[in-house]
Amino acid sequence: MLDRAEIAALARRQPVQRAPVALLGCATAYGAHRVTQESIRTAALPFIGEFEYMLKVLDTSGVEERHLAMPITWYLEAHDWGERMEAFDRVAAELLTSAAREALEGSNVAPSDVDAVVFVTSTGLCVPSPESRLIETLGLRPDVERT
Repeated sequence: MLDRAEIAALARRQPVQRAPVALLGCATAYGAHRVTQESIRTAALPFIGEFEYMLKVLDTSGVEERHLAMPITWYLEAHDWGERMEAFDRVAAELLTSAAREALEGSNVAPSDVDAVVFVTSTGLCVPSPESRLIETLGLRPDVERT
């Protein structure tokens, strides 16, 4: 989306001046419970039922290990949607805050100078989203872009 200055520059047929973009900090965080793909396969066998084709996915994915939010036995217990999302929400917030602090420290950038946050996960969802909480937790600007 163009801002007013960019629109005005286009109207005057002048070159648009854009601020340089740079990735100044990056960090990752993983769930504390590391498990092998084989242990997941073994744990899933009693529950696979009509989804036996999923074993082939586990066997051919190329994934050797995973990092889980909770111990693998927790996933084998009965938990309703709310309990599962609460666990994801809590652990995602902890991991994201840790990674964000590490990225900030490694970049020597003040939280108020951050223009964008990129958050990637392959599991879970919650509202509000984990990265939205960084605004208050780390003191980011309220207009920070989030993806």
